[in-house]
Amino acid sequence: MKPSRVLSLLGLLSALVSLVFIPLLFGIIAVVLGWIAYKKGDTQLGLIVAILGLLLMLIGLFFGALTGIALNTSTVGRAMWGIV
Repeated sequence: MKPSRVLSLLGLLSALVSLVFIPLLFGIIAVVLGWIAYKKGDTQLGLIVAILGLLLMLIGLFFGALTGIALNTSTVGRAMWGIV
């Protein structure tokens, strides 16, 4: 397997992880790995991974914000933060 393909696959894994866990960090990692893979010769998958990393990072940030808002406004969330 070519090294650029390995970078693409690692970037794809990072993009998927960014959907649910630290989106900013894993999304940036996915974009960088996709771009490096693109520059090293895996043009099709590298570009797809870079774009997907950016897109899934934004979706992950959006859902994280929604979760934060929901926890902050719910009774359980307010009790968790000590706001009664």
